[in-house]
Amino acid sequence: MKLLRNSEVLKGILFLAAVSAAAVIYCFYTNIGSVIFISALCLAFIVIHTFITWKRYRRISSLASDIDSILHGNDHIMRSSYDEGELAVLECEIYKMIVCLREQTLDIKASGNVLGDIAWNCEAIGNIVKNCTEHTPAGGTISITAEENPLFSEICICDNGSGIAEDDLPHIFERFYKGGNSDESSFGIGLNLARMIITNQNGTVKAENRQSGGAKFIIRFYKEII
Repeated sequence: MKLLRNSEVLKGILFLAAVSAAAVIYCFYTNIGSVIFISALCLAFIVIHTFITWKRYRRISSLASDIDSILHGNDHIMRSSYDEGELAVLECEIYKMIVCLREQTLDIKASGNVLGDIAWNCEAIGNIVKNCTEHTPAGGTISITAEENPLFSEICICDNGSGIAEDDLPHIFERFYKGGNSDESSFGIGLNLARMIITNQNGTVKAENRQSGGAKFIIRFYKEII
């Protein structure tokens, strides 16, 4: 059984088995009449624990399989079969792998909290990161920093790529707008969708060019002050 090849899983099952054996031995010396009941109960605990662990590892395997499928060009996965947290993991891992395949570095430094819809926020941030990867050369760096203060939570996404043309800056969040350096496969809706998601959660997003070169996207989610 492949599941038992995992050392952590095997340790967990062996620990439960050891505790169960100790409980049965204790009952044998103190209340022999309950040995059968305790044995059956302990066996049930082990079986339930193994089954839950097996389901969890099948879910992880399914996530890994879908990540691999998307990276190989098959994006027809059943997103409805995942909950919000799993979708966030799925999209996060996909973008990490895309960055690795392009020989780019993804640097993340985050603290604090952001209140909002985790799945939609991952969609918004993922679209911005995708834009950065497309305009950053091999060997480049994409950095994400996040921090929280009493007024808002701020996420900054920066790259050291070609930056944004001055003529494009006022329009890059418009639907179907494609800048001069846009990828041929781009439809011009990713950044527009990102802005819609963020603004619908009492947030703002703006883009600018860094003095050292590259683009910078600043996202702020404002807190409701009572």
